[in-house]
Amino acid sequence: MQLATAIHGTLPLTLEAVTQEQSEEARLAAAAAAGDRAAFSSLVTRFQGAVYGLCFRLLRSRDSAADAAQETFVRAYAALRSYDSAQRFDVWVLRIARNHCFDQLRHRSIAPAGDETMAAELPDRSASAEDRLVSGEVTEDLESALARLNEKDREVIALYHLQNRSTKEIADILGTPPGTVMARLFRARAKLREMLKEHQVS
Repeated sequence: MQLATAIHGTLPLTLEAVTQEQSEEARLAAAAAAGDRAAFSSLVTRFQGAVYGLCFRLLRSRDSAADAAQETFVRAYAALRSYDSAQRFDVWVLRIARNHCFDQLRHRSIAPAGDETMAAELPDRSASAEDRLVSGEVTEDLESALARLNEKDREVIALYHLQNRSTKEIADILGTPPGTVMARLFRARAKLREMLKEHQVS
């Protein structure tokens, strides 16, 4: 995906490191389910950025995303006893966030982000906008193009390119087969590519 080093500046986690991290998440979740609020606060601290990021991409508003992220963790806390430690906690909580955001979108109209759009750097004309997406750099032209995608296209682009999620993780979050994720990602990137071309022409 070419994002692990670009965003985090480190090599991808080894299988052993992922297993250890998942075990720590499961331990914290079990402690939180037993009433340890400090353990749940640790989980919130670990994953609030990823949750807020997905909520923002779907809802296109800082305030709405902040409210949705807070509600996500409220719902996660209430459902801790149903959490299966065999799955990654971040995947589980992102699925809660995604479902909540789509509930919000079904019940009200979300206006495109205007002044609340994430601050973007000026585009670097030495690299194409699509290359910057792959490198994890969201700039003004990319932000504009992403805003024009529908919610389902935005979420798969955000999870794969901006959060560096694997297709398996995305499939677990969306509740769809990995093959469906790949097909959706292919279509979303094709749409984004066309929008970026239009932007460059204009």
